[in-house]
Amino acid sequence: MKIESVCHIYFSPTKTSREIAYAVSRAFPDQPKRDINLTVGAPELQVLKPEELAIIAVPVYGGHIAPIALKRLQNVLGEQTPVVLIAVYGNRSYGNTLVELDAWSRRNGFVPVAAAAFIGEHSYNSSLYPIATGRPDEKDKAAALHLGQKVFAALSSSLSVETFLPIAARKLKSPANDLAMWRFYTAVIIALKIKHVRVPVVPETDPLKCTGCGVCARVCPTGAIDVQHPGLSDPKACIRCCACVKSCPEAARSYQTPFAPILARTMKKRKDPMFVLAGMKGE
Repeated sequence: MKIESVCHIYFSPTKTSREIAYAVSRAFPDQPKRDINLTVGAPELQVLKPEELAIIAVPVYGGHIAPIALKRLQNVLGEQTPVVLIAVYGNRSYGNTLVELDAWSRRNGFVPVAAAAFIGEHSYNSSLYPIATGRPDEKDKAAALHLGQKVFAALSSSLSVETFLPIAARKLKSPANDLAMWRFYTAVIIALKIKHVRVPVVPETDPLKCTGCGVCARVCPTGAIDVQHPGLSDPKACIRCCACVKSCPEAARSYQTPFAPILARTMKKRKDPMFVLAGMKGE
C-alpha cells in the first residue's frame, strides 16, 4: 500500500513524545507531514484516511495513558488508518499503556501496525535528582528511525491494512528488573506510610526569582496557571507534568516531590526502546 502523508499525534508538555514521533517519521522523507498537537487542547473532529500513516506518541502516567491525552484523543478517528503506537516513559515502567492505546485505536478506526515503548526524560528530572536525563538521546532517535524504516518496509509490502494481524501488545514487556522495582515500592511505602513525607500538590514558585514573564502559563497544557498571576497553580487542573518547571527561564519554579530522589536512586539503569510489528496474514 502507498502512504501519501504522515500525521504526528502527540501529547507532549516537555517535548519528549513529540521528538520520538518526529524521529519515526524520518523514515518517510517524501511524504508531507502534519501535526495534531494534543498538548494545546482537544482538536476539532479529525478523520484520517487509509492512505495516511498516524504516529501516536503519549506519555505514561503511573503505568497508563496520561488521562488528559486519552480524553483529547477522542476527536481523532481513522478509516482503517495504519497507526504506530508509542508510549514514552521515564525509565521506570510503561505498564498497560500500549494495551490501552491498542484498544483505543481499534475502537476509533485505526489499524495498529507497530507498538513501541521509548524513554523520555522524567518530569521530575533535575540536576540534583537525574532521572533519564537528556532522553530521548541520539541512540533513542536512531532506534525510532529504525522502527520507522521497519514500518515503511511492512507497509510497502502490503496491498492493504487488512492483511495485518492484530498486535499482541502484551507481548511487549517492560525490561525486567524486579529488584529495582522492589526497592522503588519499598521506598515509596516508607516515605508515605511510615515517614508521612509531604507530597506537594503543585509546583511551587520562588517569588524572589519570578519575573512574571508568563512563560509557565503559556506552556501549561491544562491552563492551570493564570498568566496574570503566574506564581499560582490551580491544583484541580495541574497534572504535574512539570512543563512550567523545565521552561522557566529564571528557575523560579520547582516541584519538590519525594518521588524524585526515590526514582533517581532506584531507576539508574538505562532502559532501551522496544517495539513489536504486526504480523501479516499468510506469514
